[in-house]
Amino acid sequence: MKAEIISVGTELLRGEITNTNSKILASFLLDLGIEGDYQQVVIDKASSIKEALTIAIKRADLIILSGGLGPTPDDITKEVVAEFLSTHLVLDEEQWNYIQHYFVSQGRNQTPTDRRQALYFEGGVPFRTQDGLACGTAYKNENSQYFICLPGPPAELSAMLHQTIKPYLLSELSNLPIIQTVNLNFSGIGEAQLAYQIEDIMSDYNPSIIAIYSKPMQIRVRVTTKSNNALQAQTLSQEIADRILAKLDPYFIGYGENQTIETYIIEALTKRGQTLGISESLTGGQVSAALTEIPGASKVIRGALVTYQEQSKIDLLKIDPQVLQRYSVYSKECAFEMAKATQSLLQTDYSLSLTGVAGPGSDQGHPAGQVFVTVCGPLGTISSREYQIPPRGRHYVRELARKYALQQVKDMLELKSNKGSFIS
Repeated sequence: MKAEIISVGTELLRGEITNTNSKILASFLLDLGIEGDYQQVVIDKASSIKEALTIAIKRADLIILSGGLGPTPDDITKEVVAEFLSTHLVLDEEQWNYIQHYFVSQGRNQTPTDRRQALYFEGGVPFRTQDGLACGTAYKNENSQYFICLPGPPAELSAMLHQTIKPYLLSELSNLPIIQTVNLNFSGIGEAQLAYQIEDIMSDYNPSIIAIYSKPMQIRVRVTTKSNNALQAQTLSQEIADRILAKLDPYFIGYGENQTIETYIIEALTKRGQTLGISESLTGGQVSAALTEIPGASKVIRGALVTYQEQSKIDLLKIDPQVLQRYSVYSKECAFEMAKATQSLLQTDYSLSLTGVAGPGSDQGHPAGQVFVTVCGPLGTISSREYQIPPRGRHYVRELARKYALQQVKDMLELKSNKGSFIS
């Protein structure tokens, strides 16, 4: 079965909001074993939606539209699709009763157009919801093609997909293949180098089985197999994953589509029963914020200091002013003193410090993007590094500095105990 996704919304094409629905829908379909070769994005205009449907009906068995199901005049998706299918919209009394009750409970007055949110295709199926107000609907035409209209807000869409759409599709579609996906995450290796190391593995399989997704300082390798037998699909996916890990294990930070280096660090520290303290200058708390986003961080992140100005480094971390005068706050020496003081002050197993020039211009003769990071570990182990990040704006420098620092923590966590070691 081939599927096509049509995202409806003028705001999507204007760049006013990010089209997250396409990702949500594509992942949902893949998990069901349904492939999608095409996606379209159209404005809230009847002629544009009809044109998208005319194209999709020639190449897809399942057409899913998201957006345009609300009460405003530009929410016309269901009306346009109904006309395209030569059917009508009828009221779902149960959804309409819920909508009316909702307005009463909120002390709000409903408008005549709110009734439109309870409409569905005559001869089709309504998908009721209490995660929003607009119900979805599905219709099967004489050529056994399916048309499904879903709400645009991502939270409402996700809830409807799993609560009602998945059971509906599984009951309607027989012999769907079983999809087994394994996501492997790596850090500290470039995309080209990673691809080169597993080139022989990739050549052994269909190109759709192994996919590489890269973002700054992290790469996800997705292994996807398809079979009519669940155990067979699972076994093959894990066999391929194991082959990849055999080559890339030093860079591996965990399984899962949403695994991050922050999660890896929190899990590693928790497993060891060790703690981390942080002092930040140019990143202004971004490192500690990212780490404390992870559940369980309170067990291992003992504290963090934002010593943004030179005086705060002196007052809070008790750094000798002569060190800063001699080497400046933008130096390896300053980063070392920050990390050492943080480890002592917070009584942690590990400490991390960052200092540098975020930009946009240079400061005290130091170029924008010059960053110094130090990690102190148990038994006097020290990792001190300098980075020259391309000066592509403050946000870019700060974000990359955060990622370099976290990678340095990961490297230190994996370092065998070696008293007095200095990595540069």
